[in-house]
Amino acid sequence: MAPKLLAWRPRGPTRGLHFYYVPTMKETQEFQEMAARVWHEWRRIAPERMETYRVGDQEPSLNSISRYRWNVALCEALLPSFHVFEVAVRNSVHGSMAHAQKTEDWFHVPGMFEANEQTELEAAKRRIEQRGATVTAGRIVAEVTLGFWTALFSSPYEDRIVRPVLARGMSKIPPDHRTRHFVAAQLKTGRDLRNRAFHLEPIWAIPDLLHRQQMIGRFASWLFPLYTTLILTEDRFPEVFRQGVTPFCTDLETRIRSDTQQP
Repeated sequence: MAPKLLAWRPRGPTRGLHFYYVPTMKETQEFQEMAARVWHEWRRIAPERMETYRVGDQEPSLNSISRYRWNVALCEALLPSFHVFEVAVRNSVHGSMAHAQKTEDWFHVPGMFEANEQTELEAAKRRIEQRGATVTAGRIVAEVTLGFWTALFSSPYEDRIVRPVLARGMSKIPPDHRTRHFVAAQLKTGRDLRNRAFHLEPIWAIPDLLHRQQMIGRFASWLFPLYTTLILTEDRFPEVFRQGVTPFCTDLETRIRSDTQQP
């Protein structure tokens, strides 16, 4: 039977005498050996990449694994935000331009796009056709990338696209923010974070990560408030962010200790 330590907890609703589990020297040694093997196997996956999850040379190696798992949870929890952001942007642009050009097929208006965006548009059409589907406005809207929509807020599109979109689909953006430069910056921030999260890059290290997630939700709510509210009702990101790496450290330690105690 492993020893227990009797200790006094001076404050809180559970104050008083409590017994605390104290591992034996053998159990501690077995845990350390198992932890070293886990880190060795883990680091073999991608040594350079795994080092980005360490904070200082003296930090316990298991913290790096736990931080990686926390980072995966952060990326996963961002998906609803990315979803409402992209859907709101592309549909606000499409709806505004269909109204301005008086056709759902405004994509086909001659001279509408610069060379890069025209190339991406044609590639999107080919992908739709390769799936055996008919090329429709709705399928094009869903097929082109977020980068395509972001590019439409660069300076060449100021008159062709930006003005009609700001006047209609993005009219609820506060007046002092309703400019091409502001929208372009918002789209770039959202797109960059989306790309980093989709590639499981270490977003945990971004200093203003929570602010960026809130910015994405706020921007989407200006475009489609009810839709954004309904989708983000169960938004888990703030909770996952604020709890930090601690629950993942506790879980990993528990798993390793459990493995060392098996016969």
